[in-house]
Amino acid sequence: MKIKIIDTPLLQKLFLWILILIIPLIQYYGLIDTALLPKYLAINLLFTIFFIYLIIKNQEVHLKFNNAHIILALFIIYTGISVLYSPIKYDALFEWSKTFIFLIGIFILQTIFDKKLIILTASKAFSLLGITVSIWGIIQFIMHCNGGISHEELYAIKASFVHKNLFTEIIFLTIPFSLFNSKYYKGIWQIIGIISFLLCFSLVVILMTRAVWMATLVSFILTAGILLYHFKPQKSSILKSLYISIGIIVFTFAIVTAYSRFDSFTTFQKQSRKIFNLKYGSVQDRIQLWNKTFDIIKEKPFFGYGLSSWKIQILKEGNHCKISENELTFYQRPHNDYLWIFAENGIIGLLIYILFIILFYHYLFRELIKSKNSLRIIYPMLFLGFTGYLVFSFFSFPKERIDHLIFLIIIASIIINYDPWKTVKLKSFWLTPIVIILIGFSILSMYRINSERKMKKIYSEKNKNNWQAVIKEAESINLNFYPIDHYSTPITCYLGNAYFNLQQYDKAFEYYKIAYNINPYHIHVLNELSKCYSVYKDNDEALKLLNQALEITPEFLDALMNKCAVLYSEKRFLEAYEPFRKIPPSD
Repeated sequence: MKIKIIDTPLLQKLFLWILILIIPLIQYYGLIDTALLPKYLAINLLFTIFFIYLIIKNQEVHLKFNNAHIILALFIIYTGISVLYSPIKYDALFEWSKTFIFLIGIFILQTIFDKKLIILTASKAFSLLGITVSIWGIIQFIMHCNGGISHEELYAIKASFVHKNLFTEIIFLTIPFSLFNSKYYKGIWQIIGIISFLLCFSLVVILMTRAVWMATLVSFILTAGILLYHFKPQKSSILKSLYISIGIIVFTFAIVTAYSRFDSFTTFQKQSRKIFNLKYGSVQDRIQLWNKTFDIIKEKPFFGYGLSSWKIQILKEGNHCKISENELTFYQRPHNDYLWIFAENGIIGLLIYILFIILFYHYLFRELIKSKNSLRIIYPMLFLGFTGYLVFSFFSFPKERIDHLIFLIIIASIIINYDPWKTVKLKSFWLTPIVIILIGFSILSMYRINSERKMKKIYSEKNKNNWQAVIKEAESINLNFYPIDHYSTPITCYLGNAYFNLQQYDKAFEYYKIAYNINPYHIHVLNELSKCYSVYKDNDEALKLLNQALEITPEFLDALMNKCAVLYSEKRFLEAYEPFRKIPPSD
């Protein structure tokens, strides 16, 4: 995939620096998720500008395909079809677009950029990113310690990545490039690589994200085996590596000891034990969530329910997991990318995804074996990073995030770059459809940004019982582009709440019915719609909805109280007593 269109290394480097160092730092605090949509818009705009530049240059582009490109394209086509039968099509389109952007990013770097330039520039940019976000995290740590800090307070340390666990994953993904810098360079960039590694490794230890701990342990052990097998180091090099390993272990204990001054050493012990304790805390939550996901998979094992469907389907399985037991928040992801793909795209989608991973490792090991130049050390480092990514994908949701996507674009553009069996020659004019698609994605993201900004206002006004303001904001949201919020609640449900509280029952009824069509398993939608049926004296339909809500969540207090009230109003006193006795006494 080589053609000299951007013939100045400066422009190539600028593109990579923006992609790797600038975009991950972008945030907009006016949103609920301050990072996802702004970064998504930024990467879309960067790629759009790039393709417009190619069209203006009006030169021939040679696109060369190998097996990995074809498998990735097949995955895009297959998941694109699933958008058509998704229950939330624009949400599904948004999710699908990330995979499309991944493929476009690979094509950009492999068609235009020099491979050596990608490796060297990316290693510098990721090392500086590691230093930047680590210092950001350390500042947040200092601001929150106030003489002491608990494990719960660590969740405030997230830099520009919304959540502590996502932050820890990103700093782990910078480590391979920092290690490459420390080995490949001499002088200032070697020092930067070492500093970046020490800072990032320190935070990986301190932040106690167990999935990243496991990813670090597994990937470092496997990478050490690869280095010993393929590089066949001399005795002196083995001793040097042994000293470095001992140094890392000592450094780890020093970090733990230093942290213990602010918290307690037992916190590390508890976190370590929780990894293997399947009946406690978030580990138990994950297992319960995965079991419920398997129940969803069994219903449509071959093709799944379509992209963005999991957050709807999981609600019918009940909310007996710890985080959603408050009946206000609900899981949006299964915290396992493989099960997520399996549930939404079926076994076919999962097998295509796994086949791409296998091909990625095939190309990586082939390059590791064949490469003889000084850049050869990058391949075990990429193995380390990609293997770690796959490990924490078992416990997290990196496929959703733009920062992780950027990492994958970079390493894929370096690895899956060979054995082309098909070459397509195009005038750059034929890239126009890609520009149109990317502009469409940018427009979609701007609509979603505006809608999420309004959604944040809705939460605020709802808490103040300012129902007119809720109506004003909710009715200005384009429901096609943003039909549900971050809690799987349809926007029309908030409109129903507002009109119901204003005693405009006809409008409330209509909006609740729309909400029910969007998410028929949401217990609050079921409960609120039942109240409207009660207003219109259709108690049979009200009881039917309440029973559905209680079947999903038997301890749902509002539904128990409303069922009791409906039955009591019909003078069915003995039946009313059944839900009444399940209502816990108030304090």
